[in-house]
Amino acid sequence: MNKVMSCLNPQALFDELFPLCRSLTGVGYEQSLAILQRYIPFKIEEYPCGSQVFDWTVPQYWTLNRATLKDLQGNIILDTDVNPMHVVNYSEPFKGEVSLDELQKHLYSDPKNPSAIPYVFSYYNKRWGFCLSHNQREQLCDDRYIVEIDTIKSDQGAVKIGVCDLPGQSDKIVQISAYLCHPNMMNNELSGPIGQVFLYHLLKAMPNRKYTYRFVINPETIGAICYLSAHAQELKDKLSYGMVLTCIASPYNTHTQNLDAIAKNIQPINLEQPYFELVDAISKSYEHNFLELPLSFKMTRQSMIDEFKAYLEQLKDNKQHLNTQVNTNKGSIKAKELTKSLQKATSTEIKSCENNQSNESYICPELFDKNISDEQKLSLYAQSDRMYDVLWCPNYHDLDSVVPHGSQYQFNYSYDIDNSLATLANSCKDRISLRRFSPTSGSDERQYCSALLNLPMVQVTRTQYASYYEYHTSNDNQSIFSLDSIVDSALGIFRCLQYLERHDEKPCISVYCEPQLGKRGLYPDINCPKVRAARNSRINSFETLLTLLNMSDGSFTIDELAIFAQVSPLDLIELIEHLDKGGVLRPST
Repeated sequence: MNKVMSCLNPQALFDELFPLCRSLTGVGYEQSLAILQRYIPFKIEEYPCGSQVFDWTVPQYWTLNRATLKDLQGNIILDTDVNPMHVVNYSEPFKGEVSLDELQKHLYSDPKNPSAIPYVFSYYNKRWGFCLSHNQREQLCDDRYIVEIDTIKSDQGAVKIGVCDLPGQSDKIVQISAYLCHPNMMNNELSGPIGQVFLYHLLKAMPNRKYTYRFVINPETIGAICYLSAHAQELKDKLSYGMVLTCIASPYNTHTQNLDAIAKNIQPINLEQPYFELVDAISKSYEHNFLELPLSFKMTRQSMIDEFKAYLEQLKDNKQHLNTQVNTNKGSIKAKELTKSLQKATSTEIKSCENNQSNESYICPELFDKNISDEQKLSLYAQSDRMYDVLWCPNYHDLDSVVPHGSQYQFNYSYDIDNSLATLANSCKDRISLRRFSPTSGSDERQYCSALLNLPMVQVTRTQYASYYEYHTSNDNQSIFSLDSIVDSALGIFRCLQYLERHDEKPCISVYCEPQLGKRGLYPDINCPKVRAARNSRINSFETLLTLLNMSDGSFTIDELAIFAQVSPLDLIELIEHLDKGGVLRPST
């Protein structure tokens, strides 16, 4: 295994990964996995092609050598050496001369997004084909063309999955998963693995880890199923919670970005620094050149079950009440009509959401509209979060009678992860949002949260899949998404992991009386208006600091202290870290 890199340049890592032709199997996937192994020491698990994993068969090993479309004069029109998205992923091999009419049956483009190459795959059905922009497709006017698709499918090979554990004080597992199977896409592919790299090194540097952190990288869906075929019982026994990282990039907050200048400004990071220095270095390594979208957590399947059971109980109680009312009125009110009145659906809301979308596959394309302000974009994104629930989960409208959307923190869920995320969403609305579980869309959490497993796995995004026109196209790239935003997302997720580690700790001050903060660099060395303004910022509030120190007698949890100080738990965790660094607080017992 390669030695783990001691320095991370996120731009260089992105540039190395981006052009590779990834799929469920194949050389491009394995090259990408080997690159990531230089940063996370993954052990590789192999699941042979043709083997059974639960109800699925591991597909054949797919190799793309090259695919081209030429005219009869030999001029190349499409070439996977230029962009591997030009071939249908997992395409059958084909070589021959075809008519334009025949070729059209094997071409894939999107007239609603005419400048982009769509991402098309056919893993389990045999077909050959090309993907191209609709503008390119409309320029095809010759009678005949030459097709050369040099691909190989073989029963020899395997789906390969990377697994790496960071041991903690407990063998309880927190799993951080990402997928690696899409070619030439940034937000919907590389944001998760790059975020994983940052999270691995932040957690590795932590002086004490409560949990064992497991990092898993796999091709989407079939990879998760393969992994679960070997680890399901272990996860049932030991998984505290898990997160699937997907689409954690954010678009630029302006549309006049100079990509060369941005790339030069991204700072390499020394990964071997002590913990506090590493956190500080990462925090200072990037610019806030992106739209400050909140991290959006999709809750567990169990949260949906909890809400649905509560809804059924409410429905049962209401029906009993109505049946009594029907009998009292001697049938003057029909029970059927009363039942309908109990199940008032927000059908008007659903229709309104659908009518407001020019394409129901995209929820918030306004994120990339240069004619509206960032404040408007953030507002629209907040609305789209609700619209996404309604469009993908039309039956959830009834649950609002039990748990209104946005009020999840008032509900007592079965899984701690759901309750903890609800607490964060309530206290950090600008940074954390929640989505209800949906079995009809998403990523690998659908496998972890399948009916007979029902594991405490959530999903985290930032610019949500299927919410923007560039999704699953060649336009999902660094010209619209900020690499800095991936670093920021990783740091935000890390703060959430810290909270989930420490929220039940009971901090205790290490000295009698108030500690001398100045000698620890925790107190301003001059009293002036500018300094007073700075110290009253979010984590430097002197009042919050003194309150925390006075209340830290070992009696109250961090959650309780956050309530008392009227600050978000994430901010309080960050402040506690400053005090930990200065030796002001002793470890919780």
